[in-house]
Amino acid sequence: MRRGIFALFLLCAKVCHAGDSTGMVLTGPLVQEGIVMFYAGTHNNLPACSGGEWAFDGKTDAGKVMLSVLLSAQARGKAISVMGKNVCDVWADRESVIYIYVN
Repeated sequence: MRRGIFALFLLCAKVCHAGDSTGMVLTGPLVQEGIVMFYAGTHNNLPACSGGEWAFDGKTDAGKVMLSVLLSAQARGKAISVMGKNVCDVWADRESVIYIYVN
């Protein structure tokens, strides 16, 4: 039981303080070396490594889906919500994305 609670605490410590934002896709998406970078609304709880923008690997299947969501939302003038990983492992100064959805 204690191990389960400890594991939940560790997971929450990693994700519960990750960045998030809700808003219109304001820049980009800019694609460089297969990495998609964009800005959408105010970036809350961003990690120390991030300057406020988002990034994900557009070469993966998940990245291709996220790119299509971004482009669709931007074309339709819809706001999106973004949740981050609390790390900048895709691009050095942009928080990596876990998911994006259209509001």
